[in-house]
Amino acid sequence: MISLSKHRIVPGFNNREKEAIQWIYENYRVPVTVIIKRITGDNPDIEDLVSDTFLVLMEHKGSFKSIYKIQSFLYKVATNKSLSYMLRRKTATEQEKGVAYHIKSREARAIQDAEASAAYHQLIHLAREKLPPRCKQVFMLCYIEQLSTREIAKRLDISEKTVANLKLHSYKLLKKEIDPSSGSPLLPVLLLILLSLK
Repeated sequence: MISLSKHRIVPGFNNREKEAIQWIYENYRVPVTVIIKRITGDNPDIEDLVSDTFLVLMEHKGSFKSIYKIQSFLYKVATNKSLSYMLRRKTATEQEKGVAYHIKSREARAIQDAEASAAYHQLIHLAREKLPPRCKQVFMLCYIEQLSTREIAKRLDISEKTVANLKLHSYKLLKKEIDPSSGSPLLPVLLLILLSLK
């Protein structure tokens, strides 16, 4: 440790003399580190924060009147650097959480879309296999071509009431084919699709 008389430290530092700078660093590095650790906890950036604190002191343009003013300045800079560091970490963590949430939401939507698509195809398969020809025709026009009851009636040259009855009949037949005890994840989607037939 550098031995320097106290009356020479402040003027020496104000003139940026090497011995005075070294004395301040050696005497205040530990307290500055303690302040930073107390605010930020143990983290890999402590040494960088300590270095940054002393760098701010070195770049300070004004002169100091006493060693206590230098000490106070260092402690304030260490505190501000630590608080800024914690804020950046909190912001980064929140952004990471936001990104993770966004990814999970997209994955959940993709899973829901895949389940809905699988349910839709399963229902189409059931309709082709199990429905009588006229019901199958109405079902396909309703779900494949997305036609309304009125449009289906016009296309098939039958009344809207007949279309509605065929849809209801299709609903009842298909509902019998869907086993609610299967525990299939597609079950809720299948039922929703079927309900739109009613």
